[in-house]
Amino acid sequence: MLTLGIKNAVVYSFGITLDGNLPSIICRGVYIQLLPTLKYKLQVAKKWIFGRIKKLLRR
Repeated sequence: MLTLGIKNAVVYSFGITLDGNLPSIICRGVYIQLLPTLKYKLQVAKKWIFGRIKKLLRR
């Protein structure tokens, strides 16, 4: 089972619970792999990366 939040995720699988940033990054990576074209994958990855950087710089 997977639960996504804005900055983190919780993954329950095979009796193991993972939460925080690492599962969030893994889930985003899996999501990107499911996208249809390399061009679209790069666009989505760029948006996520630069969006995260912008949020960090605003703090």
